[in-house]
Amino acid sequence: MPPRIAFASIHDPDDISKWSGTFFSMYHGLKRHGMQVDKIAPLSSPAAELIGKVRTTINRRMLGREYDRYREPGLLSDYARQIEAAVRGRDYQLVFAPSSLPVAKLDIAQPKVFWTDSTFAGMVGFYAEFTNMNPRNERWGHEMERRSLAGSALAVYSPEWATASAERSYGADPAKLLVAPFGPNLDDALTPDEVDRVVAARRLDHCVRLLFIGVDWRRKGGDVADAVAQELARRGIPVELLVVGCDPPPGPQPAYRRPLGFISKRSAEGRRRLRELFLGSHFLILPTIADCTPCVFSEANAFALPVLTTAVGGIPSVIRDGVNGRIFPLGADPGRYADVIAAYRDDHASYRALAVGAYDQFATRLNWPSAVARVAQRMRELL
Repeated sequence: MPPRIAFASIHDPDDISKWSGTFFSMYHGLKRHGMQVDKIAPLSSPAAELIGKVRTTINRRMLGREYDRYREPGLLSDYARQIEAAVRGRDYQLVFAPSSLPVAKLDIAQPKVFWTDSTFAGMVGFYAEFTNMNPRNERWGHEMERRSLAGSALAVYSPEWATASAERSYGADPAKLLVAPFGPNLDDALTPDEVDRVVAARRLDHCVRLLFIGVDWRRKGGDVADAVAQELARRGIPVELLVVGCDPPPGPQPAYRRPLGFISKRSAEGRRRLRELFLGSHFLILPTIADCTPCVFSEANAFALPVLTTAVGGIPSVIRDGVNGRIFPLGADPGRYADVIAAYRDDHASYRALAVGAYDQFATRLNWPSAVARVAQRMRELL
């Protein structure tokens, strides 16, 4: 008999639009790996959620503080009660969560496992919404994270950066930690037989196409990506910057910039458009100032698209400089990006090696089947 797993999640894991499709990929990946997986989702606590929203509003508008309503002990106690009620009297062998939050206050006999991209400590002072937090709210966040780690049999993180934080900030037992990178949340990746043809067709000598995908223009480094495109244009290199997921700053649009708006993975048409953009671009450019492990990197690599990004957070666990992309220091001058792009434009053999390397990283490491297999193996050992 396959192991029977309870998948406890704040969001519905059948909704591919939630958390860029990561919950969806985990849920269905475990199922494809031969486990019997039942969802306990979406978790909901209207009263506690309303209180959290009010406190968030008061802190931001009146106190000038950030407030994370999902770290409230009362809310997490309600989530725990829902999970406990759903598990009680059933033959679940393990409870799995795609976040540390649902298991923070969960008290059950079965082993608990969670898989995410960062600790709370890793977010504090790194993301804007976790900076200048309400002190009590911040204490709750650390306490809830500490409880999740102490009470779980296995804590899985997508980057090594997060496991280091779990050990350093919360004294987590290294034997209970596992690194498993996220894969792409899009189907129809290239097959090995398609890679050479696709890369050979991507000539950079006509027009360099830079693809920027992010819902937060500022945090994802949209201003830097735009400055890179501007610098290439200044050098006389034909360039297009394709902007997906957010709106650039208002005002006149330069000739090189093409805002494409938000493209949803929920629809077949949206997924088709994203696939075409990955295939038709030369680089994914994301000079982010704060990130953990964006799934868009593995999605780009699945289509042999190299990444230009920054050495922040867990990104060096995903992008290896010169292998599946290029990593720049935070605050690097746009001219440094332009120099690298221009060099690849003049040397297609080097670009081909980088693009093929990107696909190889997807095929061997940055994919859901291999990541889920690692997690599933450790879960079976727990049973």
